[in-house]
Amino acid sequence: KVESGGADDDGPMKSDEVIKIETKQLRGTLKDALDDVTTGQVPFHDTKVIKFHGSYQQDDRDLREERQKLGIENAFSFMIR
Repeated sequence: KVESGGADDDGPMKSDEVIKIETKQLRGTLKDALDDVTTGQVPFHDTKVIKFHGSYQQDDRDLREERQKLGIENAFSFMIR
């Protein structure tokens, strides 16, 4: 079942089984994303994959407005269970 996108509209929501198939059984492109030193975030299409592995990406809400004014990306960090 595919649902419509959310408020940020990063694309349609996909079922967990579809994600598993599309990401080579949850391998995805995480290695490439983590090797990319030009950004501090994991791309949207890999955020669901890291959740399967017990990790969550978040940005510092207190710094969000200031960083947007400066034209730089949010200050991302990861929580790992």
